[in-house]
Amino acid sequence: MRTAMFVFLLPLLAACHHDSNRSPATADARPSIAMTTVLRAAHTALRGERNVVIRNADDWQELWREHGSVQLTTADVPAIDFERRMVVGVVLGTCATGGHSVEIRRIEPREGRLRVIAHHQRPAEGSIQTMVLTKPLHLVAVDRTDAEVEFVWE
Repeated sequence: MRTAMFVFLLPLLAACHHDSNRSPATADARPSIAMTTVLRAAHTALRGERNVVIRNADDWQELWREHGSVQLTTADVPAIDFERRMVVGVVLGTCATGGHSVEIRRIEPREGRLRVIAHHQRPAEGSIQTMVLTKPLHLVAVDRTDAEVEFVWE
């Protein structure tokens, strides 16, 4: 009985085998810059859709002040060492329902600039969502550079 069970399961196990060296994603992968999430949230008081590049403490204080509002309590401004780091981020415009989020998936060095690849996750069609305005954002800290920053949505 055990031999019969093994013979039956062997083809299933073989079908599940995955060779990571042959993965299409691995073959097309580009080097990515290390990043640390500073804030990822569904709500912000920042106005409009925008791409964010902050390289100094004054601009960071101003962005954080603008992010907060009477309706939205925010924590103290996260400490960023702007001698070594900078903040990049994306803010979606106002979304009519819950279920929306934004994520910076990776940051790639490319031809002397940084390429920020972001993704807008939308709710599944026909799914039930809260009827509340949201404005998702994702801010990350990366090593400081004076290079131009390009934002791309996938």
